[in-house]
Amino acid sequence: MNQISIKLDKNIDMDFLNFGALKEREIFYINLKLSDSQYEQFVFKTILFNLENKFIKELDGSIGSSFCDGLLRLNNTDKNSFIDKNANIVKINFPYDLNYRDFHESLIAVMVDKKMGFANISGKLIIDAKFDWVDDFSQGLAIVKFNGKFG
Repeated sequence: MNQISIKLDKNIDMDFLNFGALKEREIFYINLKLSDSQYEQFVFKTILFNLENKFIKELDGSIGSSFCDGLLRLNNTDKNSFIDKNANIVKINFPYDLNYRDFHESLIAVMVDKKMGFANISGKLIIDAKFDWVDDFSQGLAIVKFNGKFG
């Protein structure tokens, strides 16, 4: 791997290797490069490789945390962009604000008129948006805040 040294200021030296993470049999490499500006900054590019370390695709934007129902969130300017396990960009036209959340157990937290609920992978509202706040589903349950109380 290539090593990149970055000097952010006179007190901080940081060395980076091109790095990646393995999740559900896919390797996600994140490459680092300096941007051209008056301030020293770095820009992350997300590149997908398969298990044989073969390049699949460079993505515009970063990725979400993990695949769920075969989709992985792309964190770019379009909140409705996902990538499937074949590296195809999938757009789901949600009529709701997704707030850059991921699918968990086939549901994604959405916001409608400042209240939160859950939609499915086709964009249909499954659990009404009546909560002040919601967490993601895990083992069939989600923590919610309703009328100032958590449950």
